[in-house]
Amino acid sequence: MGLYARKLTLVVCLVAGCAGGSGLSWRTPSKPPAPDPISPPPSVVVGADHDAQYYVRYDVLRVEVPPGAVSRSETLWNHVDESVIDFATARRLRINGSRIGLTEPALWPAIKAVLESVGAEQAMQVGLAQVDMLPFAIQIDPAPRDRTLFLLGPDNKLEGTKFVQCLNYIRIEHTLDPDNLSTFLLRLIPEIRHARPRTMLAATDAGLREVPVYEGRVYGELSVELDVPEHAIVVIGPSRRAHRKFQIGTEFLCDQRNGREFERVLFITPRLTRFDLDTASASALTDGPDTP
Repeated sequence: MGLYARKLTLVVCLVAGCAGGSGLSWRTPSKPPAPDPISPPPSVVVGADHDAQYYVRYDVLRVEVPPGAVSRSETLWNHVDESVIDFATARRLRINGSRIGLTEPALWPAIKAVLESVGAEQAMQVGLAQVDMLPFAIQIDPAPRDRTLFLLGPDNKLEGTKFVQCLNYIRIEHTLDPDNLSTFLLRLIPEIRHARPRTMLAATDAGLREVPVYEGRVYGELSVELDVPEHAIVVIGPSRRAHRKFQIGTEFLCDQRNGREFERVLFITPRLTRFDLDTASASALTDGPDTP
């Protein structure tokens, strides 16, 4: 895509916060509140005639619903396009307990109505800020614990691994072509990390720095590559195979709190945003519809 042949420095912002109160006050994933003023990143050469200043913003919404509300029902998935993933990958995901697809903001009211109808209790968001188009990860569970995971790989062999005091993440690798700002290429990968990373010296743009080294397991066998158009929303949820003990989809998308079991559904929306160089404020290039 010519990404690394160009002068390109972006800031990745993953919006943080949580929905409070007794009801659900969800915002449309592609139309978050305006970001706090931040310093503009270095120039990005876009096309042949002008410079612009951009960052990529990820809006991440995590919803918890009762067991079976999403994994054993097609009501939500009727509003999600899973054909964006090839058949073999989609089948492997389902066998291991998960499903992934794309939806659009116009369908968000219908999806929100489905979630509310099954008793979704809270909408949560996680926060992360990162410089450049480097991979980053979204933490899925709140606290580390010991776990054993089984994966059925592409060769139909079952692999089991025991982890001590680890956390679940969704790793996101992303690229963007400055000549085609309307599409993101995302690669989503489940990852297990030990809660306490070791550090090592590494060369960075700011010189030698200590950087964390996360030990664990990146499940490349379940990686998914998506071309995500502007405004589109990535949906990650459990399949009918979820809730099976030690299965990777169960560990990532099913959990319990205070004796109450639930399923997780994630909605991820990347947006390209341009800085106004005079005011150092951000204005979205890909604004979605108004918040319902």
